[in-house]
Parts: sequence; C-alpha cells; structure tokens
Amino acid sequence: MPRCRASGCRHLGRCTPADHGSSLRWTSGHDRDHAASTLDSAPFESDIEVTASATPPLLALLSSAELRKRLQVAVHSGSCIQVIGPVLFSSDWQQLADLTQKNPGSPAVVSPNTWATGDLCRRSAVAVRQIRYSSTPLILYSGLRPEPRANDLELSIAARLRLDIDDHPDAIERTILKCIDAQRGRRLLSRIEGCAPKTAHMVFRKLIDLAVEPCAVSDLATAVGLTIRVLQRRCSDDRLPSPKILVALARIFNVHRLAHWSRQPIGRVAMALGFSDRSNYRRLVRQTLCAPPSVIESRGGIGFVEKVILARLGE
Repeated sequence: MPRCRASGCRHLGRCTPADHGSSLRWTSGHDRDHAASTLDSAPFESDIEVTASATPPLLALLSSAELRKRLQVAVHSGSCIQVIGPVLFSSDWQQLADLTQKNPGSPAVVSPNTWATGDLCRRSAVAVRQIRYSSTPLILYSGLRPEPRANDLELSIAARLRLDIDDHPDAIERTILKCIDAQRGRRLLSRIEGCAPKTAHMVFRKLIDLAVEPCAVSDLATAVGLTIRVLQRRCSDDRLPSPKILVALARIFNVHRLAHWSRQPIGRVAMALGFSDRSNYRRLVRQTLCAPPSVIESRGGIGFVEKVILARLGE
C-alpha cells in the first residue's frame, strides 16, 4: 500500500487531517479534491488541539460547516500554507478577540450570521469592540441567505468572500495573502500619500493587493482604469519609475512583508507568491534593488524595502 503523501507522514494509505493534527502540510502531490474528501471527517470545533507552529495562524469565526470546510481546504491544499499556519476556529466573539490579541496581524475570517442571533450580550459586545479597535484584518465570508450587514457592528471589513460566487480556493488564498499584516501596507500608503505625487498613491494602492501573485503592467493599467500608454505617460510626467519597476517594487515589498510577519525564509515566501523558482526572485531583486535578497535582509529587510520605495517615489 502506498504511503500518504502529506509532508513528513509515515502512515500507510490516505490519512485524514485528524491523523496529522492541525499542523498538516499537504505536498503538491495532494490535489484539492483529495484534500476536500479527507477534510469531510475532520473536526472543526474550537477546542481542537493545535500543534505549535512557527507561522502565525489564520483565525476564523464561522457558523457554517460548509464555509469552515471550504476555508480549511483552500488553506491546506494551496501555497499560502507556506506563509500562514493552521486555521484556529473560534466558538464565539470573545474567543476570537482573545486570539487576535495573541496573534497580531493574523486575518480573521468571519461570517455575518455569527451576530444574527439577536442582540449581542454584554460580553460579546466588549469582544467586538476589542476586535474593532485592533489591527486585525477581517474577511467577511457570507453564504447565500440574506444576512446582516457588517456595519451593523461598525466593523471595518478588509475583504469579502461569497459562497459559490468568488470563494474558489485560489480566490480564498489570494484574499488571505492580501490581508495578512494589512496594517503595514496601510502605513506605507499613508507615507506615500504624504510625500509622493497622486499617481504614485493611486498606483501603489492597487499594487499592494495585486502583487500577491504574478502581476503584469496590463493588470495594473486595468486596475487603475487607464491604458498602458496613458499609465506610462502619467509615471513619466510625475518623474516616477516605469510601471514595470513599480510592479517589481510591490512584489518585493509583499514578499519581504510576508516573510517578516510569518518568520519564514524569503525563498519559501517568494514561491508561495507565484515565483516559479527562488532564483527568479533573486534575479528580480538584483535587477530592481541592485543587491540580492540576503543583502536586503542584512540592511533591515522590510524596513529597508520601504525606505527604497519611498525614495523612488519621491520622499
């Protein structure tokens, strides 16, 4: 009988996530269908025993078993598992608030019907207030039924997923990567707005989200509502780097941002963000910053990358 292909597993045959615990890491040999079939029997309760992980976890408060399963499949069968740890499911808002305090920058995936059971009790209201004023990026994951609006609790939503509309595994992965440590991206945008032309802020506001995966200049032009020619002319008129260089800077920013937050090697994070090989990322960094990633890290890592971006854009 063939061995299970989950990373580091010595069991014979096909295992379930319960056999591995929440630290399960699927290798590329496991397709998404197999991951989905094995997760059908996996526990999703909030008191599931979680093995210590070097990477911070993804947080979730989802009342639907279907949403929980889809989220778990997307995380464990995709590349974002290289950047973020296991999914920690909360049973209520207070438990979610406690986890956000212990895991700053970790996104939390929540469904609207977790607050659709009537008036929140005093304890839950306090927990929601804690989350509202924390740096936790919230991802709203809604089903097909009519549900209460997020602003009913005055929550700031970083991204949205809708069941059977835009929640395919790749979209879930992309959304998670965009929302990890989102506060750092907002701080950079704030500094760009204060020191650089409006074009720079408009472009980088889109690029920080786009550049969590391979991104072409045409993708950027479409996102800002311009043709490639007009975008190039705007950058030239404002004495900004070319759109191609801006895309490269955003890609480098996201790789170093996620590597700093997850405490994972740069090469591993680069491949999770769509680089086919570590050498391709090293080549991009050398061409853009005139130094290899190891030197960038020795100069301050993500802090150095931010300084370079601000200098290139006009600070």
